[in-house]
Amino acid sequence: MSASRVKLFVALLFFVALSELVIAEVKIMHVTYGKTPSDVYLTIANLGDSPVENLKIFVDGKLVKESAGRLEPMNAIKAYVFIPPGKHEVKIIFGNESDSITLNIARSKEEIEKMIEAGKEEGERQQAFIYALSLLLILVFIGSLKLIKRRKK
Repeated sequence: MSASRVKLFVALLFFVALSELVIAEVKIMHVTYGKTPSDVYLTIANLGDSPVENLKIFVDGKLVKESAGRLEPMNAIKAYVFIPPGKHEVKIIFGNESDSITLNIARSKEEIEKMIEAGKEEGERQQAFIYALSLLLILVFIGSLKLIKRRKK
């Protein structure tokens, strides 16, 4: 290898290593609600190795909040946004990094209780399905063992 190719190779390795060192990763870690379901607090964390700046929050593609603050690595902030009832896509952009979630905002406490109950019912259905599938697999396994014992005789 010629000296110029070695220098080029070393320079490329340096830039690749450098790019790996300054990674920022922002995540919406937690969602909490205020006095009404539409009062939404997003906990946003920087899980990367470099700081991020200039927070922007979008709801359904519309900019609803902007802040020129700085978020250091391994730190988090809580940001408030008002989101009307219904299903919404919430996206945060912090510097060049972004994350998004879908939220279904209830209209009232009663609607929240209905959503929780519906979730519990769905969980119970999934649990019953898992139990039935487990029982079926156990029966197939026992049947396989009996078949193997018969063939050995």
